[in-house]
Amino acid sequence: MCRSGHLTRAEARICEHLMLGRRYIDVACITSVSEETVRWHAKRILRKLEAESTREFILVIGRSLDDEL
Repeated sequence: MCRSGHLTRAEARICEHLMLGRRYIDVACITSVSEETVRWHAKRILRKLEAESTREFILVIGRSLDDEL
């Protein structure tokens, strides 16, 4: 899940919001950072999870959640 030891605290926080389907601009407002910062974190999250798109990211996270149950 997003609480993986491979993500920084900031990345994990952004990841949790993205998992809820929030848009970058909404995540930026909620977390009090710029939209560009959210994009930067999202790119790093995708790279760390070896996902090429946000859609693939959601699939990877979904599989992780299934494995935990």
